[in-house]
Amino acid sequence: MKVNKYIKNAKAYSSPGWSNKIEEVIRLGMNEGDFIAPEVLDAIKNLCIETVARHYPPGEMPELLDIIKKTHNIGRNTDILLYPGSDNAIDNIIRTFSEPGDTIIMRYPEYGNTVLFAQTHGLNIDYVKPQPINNLTVESLVEAYEKHKPAIIYFSNPHNPTGQFIPVEELERLVSHTTESILIIDEAYIHFADLSFEGSLSLVDSYENVIITRTFSKLFGLAGLRIGFAAVNKNISSYLRILQRTKDITYLAQYAALQSLIHIEKYREAARAIMHSREYVAGSLRDMGIEVMYPSYGNFILFKPTIEPPTLYERLAERGFITRFYDTPEMKDYMRVSIWRQETMEKFISTLKEVL
Repeated sequence: MKVNKYIKNAKAYSSPGWSNKIEEVIRLGMNEGDFIAPEVLDAIKNLCIETVARHYPPGEMPELLDIIKKTHNIGRNTDILLYPGSDNAIDNIIRTFSEPGDTIIMRYPEYGNTVLFAQTHGLNIDYVKPQPINNLTVESLVEAYEKHKPAIIYFSNPHNPTGQFIPVEELERLVSHTTESILIIDEAYIHFADLSFEGSLSLVDSYENVIITRTFSKLFGLAGLRIGFAAVNKNISSYLRILQRTKDITYLAQYAALQSLIHIEKYREAARAIMHSREYVAGSLRDMGIEVMYPSYGNFILFKPTIEPPTLYERLAERGFITRFYDTPEMKDYMRVSIWRQETMEKFISTLKEVL
């Protein structure tokens, strides 16, 4: 039996999974959102689920594409492509704009699924390793570009797991120097850094090598429905459509995303609440003598606990809080906790004090 050599040598992405009693645990390990606007929930409940379930999805919903463009001030040279989550978009981009043996530049550490997509497509990964790990610079990426002439440059912004955020003004300097590579900017967490929610989308209109990916899994609380999009310059969007697989994007997911953007001001309020809670958690951890990777511009905080992370993970899990720790040598001292609204995080901090 033959197994693809790139898949055979890769390691599957892992996640905490579901508890048998998921309603009794608080999942602070996956950076999921803790809020869905009541108006969105009501709209979903009023759908005829039988009809939605029986029929194949209708492809991309024009109303959703229109409201994405309107709420984000998308330019005329930019196309929006929908995907069942931004992971699917990133995989599509990598497979479309590179071939086995090409090079992709990433920072280290970086989002594990993107690493997996690159490995299983047969790419050579060249890591940029900032010191400290939350200090990636445009200059280091340009230097790696000049050295390797990669097919793709990828980074999350804000960065998962450190929370570093590089503003669009600095990114434009990067884009202007790396025109021969596809630049994927993963903005899964942009809503917790930029309340305009526009992020780097303006770059796509001016530079055909820039692709921005977004998800409705974080702020909008739709992780289980799997919906995201990519903003792509019109000069290259036709290539991505070949592997887009729009039949995998359900009507329910698109409808929920549409309703979320109709009520976008509710989510700006939710983002503000998360930012406020993030400050509370960072301050509380520092008061406990814990080293915190800060500032963070995501809905999470990376920190170094005063006991071994796997031990702390188990103690917190026993009390209903699921967090995230790491098994690589560079990250073994760190834990990451998702940030929900302050009421939940006060309970987390209180529990943390009990178990340390």
